[in-house]
Amino acid sequence: MDNLISRLDLDHISNSLIVRWTVFFIALGALARVDIDAGRMIFNEDSIYPFLILTLVPLCSILKIGWQAISLVRRCCIPIGIVVCLMNAVATLSDMSSVQSFFDAQKLFYAPLAFGIFLSFLLSLIEPKTKDELNLSPFEICSLYLLLILAVPAAVFSITGDITRTNQFLHVPAMMTLLVIGLICFVYPDFQGYTLIQKAYKASLASVMTFSCYGVALHIYGFVSGSQEVITSVMANSLLGIMYGSLIALFAISAGGQSFQTKDQKTFFDWCMIGFYVFFVLIVLPPPSLLDAFG
Repeated sequence: MDNLISRLDLDHISNSLIVRWTVFFIALGALARVDIDAGRMIFNEDSIYPFLILTLVPLCSILKIGWQAISLVRRCCIPIGIVVCLMNAVATLSDMSSVQSFFDAQKLFYAPLAFGIFLSFLLSLIEPKTKDELNLSPFEICSLYLLLILAVPAAVFSITGDITRTNQFLHVPAMMTLLVIGLICFVYPDFQGYTLIQKAYKASLASVMTFSCYGVALHIYGFVSGSQEVITSVMANSLLGIMYGSLIALFAISAGGQSFQTKDQKTFFDWCMIGFYVFFVLIVLPPPSLLDAFG
């Protein structure tokens, strides 16, 4: 047996494109089977449909860089997962008829992000090893932005079934705060020499961090002061602010704004996005605990 194993070139086998694609589909099929048996949380239509719609934004780069677009899609999986989670959270809070209906929908506050993390890991199996830097012309950047503008209402419609409810996802105070953060990043000394897209990429994480931390602080203040108005305002401002920041990350990464970073820096960005989102949701919109389940 040892002699047989020694004859096998494990690196050659693992580097085979056929083997990696086979493992990719096996893992994806296994995830689908487990999720279906668990009641379709990840592959719920309110999770998978908007996720796939938003994936079209980075996927459109296939027209310019071919199959290397897989790398862009992989890097966008985390922001897309967060955006879909927040779309479901806003839709749920807008339609909430009872506490039980809120708890029933809470799986969609986490499942799309879980799918994004899993898909990001799986796509690394099949992404091309050679990656060219993505350089878009001003026209291509504007076209990408237009595609994002069209994809967001389409994703909202896939969740709510009503295109007019896109208005629920517009919040002027959050937009103004986002604009201020963007201006700070635009003139920030450490970002000198960065392109506008690269600065937008940096601003996206700064936005998610700001809305998460400040949102939790104001949320606690609202409960301590007993102000329902503060709690409601903070909820809308923070949820939509984090969503806007994640959408900027989606756009910036799709436009090549992450290409100047190392692999470790890109991974750090992903984990920061995940950490800030989960930190906010677990405090502001916590799920029932084990003690609650057993009374």
